[in-house]
Amino acid sequence: MLKVGLTGSIATGKSYIADLFRKHHVPVLDSDAYVQKLYSEDKSFLEFVKQHFPEAIVSGHIDRALLGRMVFSDKDRLDLLESFIHPKIAQERAQFVALHRDKKFIVFDIPLLYEKDIAKKMDLVVCTYCDSALQKARALKRDKMNAQKLDQILEHQLPQSKKIKLADFAVDTGESKFKTFLRFKTIMKRLEHLHLL
Repeated sequence: MLKVGLTGSIATGKSYIADLFRKHHVPVLDSDAYVQKLYSEDKSFLEFVKQHFPEAIVSGHIDRALLGRMVFSDKDRLDLLESFIHPKIAQERAQFVALHRDKKFIVFDIPLLYEKDIAKKMDLVVCTYCDSALQKARALKRDKMNAQKLDQILEHQLPQSKKIKLADFAVDTGESKFKTFLRFKTIMKRLEHLHLL
């Protein structure tokens, strides 16, 4: 079984490629979705935040946006938060592998794949990218997004140019969806070939 890392900076079409994998019956673990579940359902995480970030508790629940603002500008607090979250995600990845061990390949959708040194745990990496102006326009259309928040997010991500050089496959999502789909199909054929080796 091949473990495929799917990554890309914010608003570069990663979710679209992840959906294409799902439509082709490839299991995809969405790291962001798992973290969202952690925030809303994991009682041990709630207790952790109550202990270390009590200001982020609103009406008995974790205010993710507030917590994000608290840690993005403070590396020590960010490291503390990630010291709880990242082992949880690693455990989820291991369970995902065990669940789908009969598949040819599986995909791990991880925005910070390179930044958190997870790429070395993958057999290969697919990276999405697009023109920086288009990326910014896409990102600013999102709910609760503004230029300042976008700049903070990008500060924590490798430049697109570096990710492209590190990846095994790079997908430009800035053209038509049809062209993006053709590139995806090429990657699927390559994965099928690698699985047979």
